Amino acid sequence: MYIFYDTETSGLERDFAQVLQAAFIVTDDELNIIASKKIDCRLSPWVVPGPGALLTTKFTSDDLNDREHSSYEMMKEIDAWARAQAWPVIFAGFNSLGYDEDVLSQNLLANMLDPQLTQAPSSDGRRNSRFDVLNAVQAVQAYLPGALKLDVKSDKGNPVLKLSVIAEQNGVVLGKEEAHDALNDIRATIGVAKVVKEAAPEIWKQMHRLATQEGVDAFMAENKVFTHTAVVFGKNKPMVATSVAMRGHRTEILFDLSQDPTPFLTMTAEQLKEVLVAQAKKPPKDAPPPTAYFRMVRKDQQPAMMPLDMSEAVLPQQFDEKLAVARAEAIRANPQFQENMRLAAQMFKDEKDAKEAQKKDAKKQAAAAPKKTEPASAKSAKRNSAKPAPAPLPVPKIEIPEERMQQILAKAAEWKQEFRDAPSWKDRAAVAESFAARFAPEIAEYPPLERLGKYAARIVFEHAPEAVAPQKLLDMKRDIAATVLSPDPDAPWMTVGKALAEIAAIEKDRAESKKNKWDEIPPERLAELKSYYAGIEKEYAPYAPAVANDNAAAPSTPAATPRKNPAFKP
Repeated sequence: MYIFYDTETSGLERDFAQVLQAAFIVTDDELNIIASKKIDCRLSPWVVPGPGALLTTKFTSDDLNDREHSSYEMMKEIDAWARAQAWPVIFAGFNSLGYDEDVLSQNLLANMLDPQLTQAPSSDGRRNSRFDVLNAVQAVQAYLPGALKLDVKSDKGNPVLKLSVIAEQNGVVLGKEEAHDALNDIRATIGVAKVVKEAAPEIWKQMHRLATQEGVDAFMAENKVFTHTAVVFGKNKPMVATSVAMRGHRTEILFDLSQDPTPFLTMTAEQLKEVLVAQAKKPPKDAPPPTAYFRMVRKDQQPAMMPLDMSEAVLPQQFDEKLAVARAEAIRANPQFQENMRLAAQMFKDEKDAKEAQKKDAKKQAAAAPKKTEPASAKSAKRNSAKPAPAPLPVPKIEIPEERMQQILAKAAEWKQEFRDAPSWKDRAAVAESFAARFAPEIAEYPPLERLGKYAARIVFEHAPEAVAPQKLLDMKRDIAATVLSPDPDAPWMTVGKALAEIAAIEKDRAESKKNKWDEIPPERLAELKSYYAGIEKEYAPYAPAVANDNAAAPSTPAATPRKNPAFKP
C-alpha cells in the first residue's frame, strides 16, 4: 500500500520552511485510490513566507492568518492519520526525497513528533519505506530510453522533468481548477507512477527494492559489479561500479571500474583524500573535468543502481565484464584499502565542512564589523601584502556511542509525549520550562538536543501567551524579531529584508525589460506583497535588537496578537 503525499510550504529552505498545506492519497499496490486527506494551517509567527511561495500558491493573508489549525495541530493530525493506516506503507511523492521528505521531517520535529514517520516501524517490526517517482522517471530515462515521452527540452537540451510537463506528455490529465494545490499534484504523481509502472515494470520493481537502505545494502552484496546513474544538472552520469566502503551511516563509496584500481590499493588514507580533493576541483573554463574515480552515494535517497543485465543502455562501448569483475574482486579482497578509503572520505568531508563553516563565520564577522572607507593606495598595499588564508579550523565532532544516543532519544521521546499529553497549556508551559534542567547532562553530550526546548516554548507562545511569564513573553517577541528582521543577507531562512530584495529584483527586471518567471504577475500583486512584508516589519520593529532599530524601545508587556495584514489580498 502507498501513501502519496505533497506539501505546499512557506519557501524552499528545507530546514526552516513551514508546511502550510499537506495532502495525502492512499492507494493499493496497483495504485488504485482508496482514501485521501488534505489539511492546512496558519503561518507561525517566526516564519516569513518567501515571495516565490506566495506567488506560486496564491495564498492570501486570510489563508496565512485565519485557518483553523496551527502548525502544531496540523502536524499532530497528520501523524495520527498516517499511523491509523495499515502499516507498513510506502510513502511516495514526486521529488519527495529531494524536498518534501526533509520539510515534513523538520516540521514533525518542530512540533514534538517523530521526524522519522515515513520510516517508522509497524507493530510487527517491518519499516515503512520511501519511493520517489522522479527518481523512477530518471531511472527509466537512463536505462530504458524511449519508454516515456520526454520530448520537451531545456535550453541546454536536457529533458524537462517537471511533474506537469511529464504528466502532459504521457497522457495524464490534470485538473487546472486546482493548479498548485497539493492534492491535485498528488493525482498527477499517481498518474505518472502508473505510466512508469506499465512502461518499465522491471525498473519499477528495482527502484522499489532500492527504496530502503537495507535494500541497497542487499543489492550491493549480491552484485559485485553493477551500474549507478547520477543526474547532474539534468545530464545522466552512468558508472560501472563496485562498492568500496561506507562513510558514516548512510553514504556508500563507489569505485568506477572503467578505471584501474591498482594505483589506489596501496595508498594511505591521506593520499586517497588528496585524490578526492583533486577530483572535486572545478576545472578551468573549456577544460575537461577531472577524472572521478570515486563517487559518494546516499543509500537513503533511492539511488538508481541496476544489475548488469538491465544496464545495456548505459554500459560503455567495448565493456569487458571479466575485467570489471576482476577489478571489483581486487578491491573487495583488500580490507586495508577499504578502511583507508573510509578514513579518506571522512577526512575529505570534515575538511570541506570546516571550510564552509569558516566562510560563514567570516561573512558574519564582516557583516557585523563597522564599515570603514580607506584610500585606494591602502587597499592596494593590503592586496600586495596579503597573507595566505589560514587553514580551516576543524569542526568539533560529536562522538556518541549508538547505545547512548538511543537512550538520549528515548528520554526525549518520553518528554515530548509528556508535553503532548499535558492537560492544559499552563501544564505544557511548565513541561517546556523544565526542559533545560531535566536534560542538562544530555545537552552537554549532544548540544542539538537543546532545540527541543525552544520548539516547545514556541508552541506554547503561539497557542497560549497568557501561560508564559511576562519576561519570557518579551524574550520570545525579541527572538522572533531577531529572526524575521535579521539583516544578514546570507541567513539560511527567509527574512523580511530578503523577501523585499526578491521583489525588488523582479521589479528591476521588469524596468529593464528582462525576462522573468513572474512576468505574468500584475504589479498590484507585488505591491500587495510589499505591503504585507512592511506589516511584519512594523509589528516586530519595537522588539528588534537596538543595533537594527536604535530608536525603538521594546515595551515591557508586549501584546501577543496574531500576525495580520489586511493590505495583503488576492
